[in-house]
Amino acid sequence: MSRNRVIVAVLIVLTLFLLSRITGPNFKYRVEKSGQGFTLSHKAPRTSEGTGPARLDLEVAGDASSITALDLVGHPARDPSKKEAFPPASITGQAGGPHVYHFEVPFHPWTTKYLYVFQARLQNGQTVQLDRKGQPMMVRFRGEVPPFTLGLHILGMFGGFLLMVLGAFAAADFLRGRGDAKPVIRLGGWGWLVFAIGGLPLGFLMNWYAFRVIWEAWPFGADVTDNKTQVALAIYGLGLLAFLWKKNRAAAWLVLAGTAVAFAVFIIPHSI
Repeated sequence: MSRNRVIVAVLIVLTLFLLSRITGPNFKYRVEKSGQGFTLSHKAPRTSEGTGPARLDLEVAGDASSITALDLVGHPARDPSKKEAFPPASITGQAGGPHVYHFEVPFHPWTTKYLYVFQARLQNGQTVQLDRKGQPMMVRFRGEVPPFTLGLHILGMFGGFLLMVLGAFAAADFLRGRGDAKPVIRLGGWGWLVFAIGGLPLGFLMNWYAFRVIWEAWPFGADVTDNKTQVALAIYGLGLLAFLWKKNRAAAWLVLAGTAVAFAVFIIPHSI
C-alpha cells in the first residue's frame, strides 16, 4: 500500500470525523438577536448530561433598560401541550457590561428532547424572541458517557472505516488487474472487525450509559445511529464474504459498494 493512498484514506476519515462532529448532538452553536439597544446571545449546549436540570445561559449585552422580563419558554418535543415558562434562576455580570442570565429546565427522563426559545418582554409591550432561524432550539437529556468508552468507540468506528477505505483501494487494484485478493481480504477483514467492535459492544456501552438501553436498531427500535451501524456492517460484511467465496470482479465491486454504503451512513447525523 503506497504512502499516498494512506494519506488520502486518512484525509477521507478525518473529513468524515469533522462532519460527524459538526452534525452531531454535542456540537454547540450560537444564536443572536438584536432589540432596542441590546443584543441577546445564546450558545446552545444541545445535551444535558446526568440527572440534574438542563442549564441554559442567555447573555444580554448593551442597554437592557427597555427589558422588563426575560423568560425561557419550552416544552418536551413529544408533548407540546406541556408548554412552560421559566424565569432566570440567577444572574451574573458586571455593571456596565454584559449580563448572563442562567436558566434551569428541570430534569426530564433520558432521551427526552426539550424544545425552547428565549423571550424578552419590553416596556412598550413588544416581545423579542431568540430562536434558531424561526425554529426552537433543542436540548436532549441523557446520561454521562465515560470518556474512555467514548474514545474507544470513536477509535473503533473511524479506525475500522480507515481500513475499509484501504481495502477499497486494494479492490480497485484487483479490478484493474494490478493486485491480488490478499490485500482486499486482509484490510477489509480487519476493517470490518474493528468497525464491528466499535459499533456493537462499545456501541452497547454507549447506549447504556447515555439512555439505559442496549440496542435500538431494527427490529427492536428505530434509532438512526444503531440502524446505520447495523446496515453498514451487514452490507460491507456480505460484500467481503462474497469476495472471500468467489474472488472475482463482481465480488470486488460488492466490496466497493459496501465501502460506499459505510461512507454514506457516516454522513447521516448521529443521534446520541
